[in-house]
Amino acid sequence: MESDKVLLEDGEFRITELMATIALDKSTFVQSTLTVIEYAIVKTPLMTLIITSFLFSFSRICHDFPFNSVLIERAVEPPPAQLDLDSVLHMCSCNPVQIREEVSLLLEDLYLRLKRSLFAGVSTAFLSIFLPCVFVPYKTSLGVPQKVLVDETWESELCIVVAFTAFSLYITYLMPLNYLDLLHRSAVHLGTWDQIEGPKIGQTGQTNWAPSPWVAQCLYSDGETVQMPDGRCYRARGSAVLRTVAAEPGCPDHDKFFMLCGRPCTIINGMCIFEGALIVTQFWMLVLTIDWQHIVTLVLLMFANYLLLAKLFKDRVSS
Repeated sequence: MESDKVLLEDGEFRITELMATIALDKSTFVQSTLTVIEYAIVKTPLMTLIITSFLFSFSRICHDFPFNSVLIERAVEPPPAQLDLDSVLHMCSCNPVQIREEVSLLLEDLYLRLKRSLFAGVSTAFLSIFLPCVFVPYKTSLGVPQKVLVDETWESELCIVVAFTAFSLYITYLMPLNYLDLLHRSAVHLGTWDQIEGPKIGQTGQTNWAPSPWVAQCLYSDGETVQMPDGRCYRARGSAVLRTVAAEPGCPDHDKFFMLCGRPCTIINGMCIFEGALIVTQFWMLVLTIDWQHIVTLVLLMFANYLLLAKLFKDRVSS
């Protein structure tokens, strides 16, 4: 394969060199005619032949080895899609299995939105701050080396601020009020469990109390105690609105989901605190800087964060 590539490149170079030698000291019409002959009659048919041969071989491989074809199809599989908030409604059910399935779906979608927001923040900072430094000219148009002063400290600080700003903008866009309400409604039906001490053995050798084993198809009331197969005991703790529990005892995903979404304002409060801390940090950077271009950059970023904080505060008041 390497030898064929070398021969192909060598042959192409010889064809180009031959045409250039023939067209030397010729008229413009002759040079144009030789160029058409070079590309239309020689190079284009050869390239078409090579590409056709490659595609034919590739199709035969996919036909003869279907497992490889499956791998290729999986490699180009589209990324997972987010939930369409216009067509998704909360399933108000008393079936604990359905409640846990709904929570698992919402939790997966929540993680997906967080990942995309993080990617948006990091990619925005990289493309807007670090990537332009690659195109900084270190030589003049005459080829003379020149020294370009790059403030790496300011560049790093600005990258962090831009990343956090882009993340907050994107996460606010991906988590509107109706989505937070959907998460809260599911968390209300889910409930949670608090781990407690197991039954103690009395002086007579009998246990003071014996919790019943946990049943996946059972919907528990607030305050009930269950025991898992490994001996751990839990007490049900429902939400203030609905005093039932459908969560699985000891499941970290269910505990995280109830902690984040059990109260309607937990996530929005966290977003407001994060945005306020970001604005305070930018104001502190603005006080310390003396360069006019840094001041303009920080003022523009603070303006965007002020608008976002106002929007979050409005959502907090109306939620």
